Amino acid sequence: MEHPGRPLWSALPADEDRARLYELPYIEREVTVRGVTKTIKFWEIAALAEMLNRKPSVIRLWRSNGTLPRSPFWQNIATTATGSKHGIRYYYSEDMMLGIVRIAREEGVLERYNVQITRTAFTRRVQALFDAAQAALAQKVAA
Repeated sequence: MEHPGRPLWSALPADEDRARLYELPYIEREVTVRGVTKTIKFWEIAALAEMLNRKPSVIRLWRSNGTLPRSPFWQNIATTATGSKHGIRYYYSEDMMLGIVRIAREEGVLERYNVQITRTAFTRRVQALFDAAQAALAQKVAA
């Protein structure tokens, strides 16, 4: 079942996902590993929702019920200068964003809304992706 009024992102070649990703707003954060600091691009939940053709509230629901594992990159924004009381912000690296979209496409959940995502390997594969992305980012920063 298609979502009315939304394009079919699953019909796009995977290499176009990167171009689409860079059209979305991102933030740059400094990441320090073993004393080495580099600036890395991260995307927030709204960008992930856009890439998965879902609303941000659906992605938050997936995160709260464990369907989407929690990102290893986060910040408690209540402690920032904004004084916001919205709690924790989760960030997703480029590899994580593109990997989640690839997994969603392969598991058949990128466009189909009637699929039971819990009956797919989506969660297990995304958790493995997050573990690998965290290790890869540490190597990238330390290099």
